[in-house]
Amino acid sequence: MADLSITATSVVPSVSNFYKVIAAEAIDAGETVCKDSDGDLILTDATDSTKIDCVGIAVCSAAAGQPCMYVDLDPALVTDASPTNGAALLLSETPGKLTVTIADITTGSTPVSVGMGKGTTTMSFDAKTKHTGTEVA
Repeated sequence: MADLSITATSVVPSVSNFYKVIAAEAIDAGETVCKDSDGDLILTDATDSTKIDCVGIAVCSAAAGQPCMYVDLDPALVTDASPTNGAALLLSETPGKLTVTIADITTGSTPVSVGMGKGTTTMSFDAKTKHTGTEVA
């Protein structure tokens, strides 16, 4: 299965606890983010061990150098993606994207679970208690 398709304009958080950090690169709402060595936001990437420490999911889009808002915990994040109820949300090998298919995590990549699908268009996103596996051999 391919990455979940999330349209930036469809992202509607159910919480109001946002963090605001400068984006080091272009980030769209619905993309997962981590921090670079300067503390700026960059896209996560399961193929790069320096980009798997997910801090959240962007709830607005930002160009490089602009402030970007993200949430680290949202039990009912609405998007236009349709993750199966109970399916683990994993960081993808595509920067900033999510997948629900463990087979999408190939040799040299690290599986990181950051939430669960709740069916229809809702997901429970949780970067605070993410689970990181070992690199796929």
